Amino acid sequence: MHGGPSKGNEQDGYRAVLVISDAVVNEITGRFTGLPITSTVREWATEIPLKSLKRPGVALVDQIRSWSFTAREVNFRGETVTAEELDAAKYAIRSFLQL
Repeated sequence: MHGGPSKGNEQDGYRAVLVISDAVVNEITGRFTGLPITSTVREWATEIPLKSLKRPGVALVDQIRSWSFTAREVNFRGETVTAEELDAAKYAIRSFLQL
């Protein structure tokens, strides 16, 4: 999907996103919440490794946000992460947001 516009060092442009919100809620609201995925690994504590993808990368927990899939160009590529990777991302989000 195209994540722009952005400011500063926020992720922008066409990129993969790890969707973490519930599919039913996504359909009701026309939005989804996710983490941008990048292939640039910096070894930061806010990066969740996603080795199960065709192009391995990291999900950026510190850049969690919601997007409208009805107003943006969004394409599902058919790839999913493992349950362990998704659980690691959700755990990291709770820790990052101190929930």
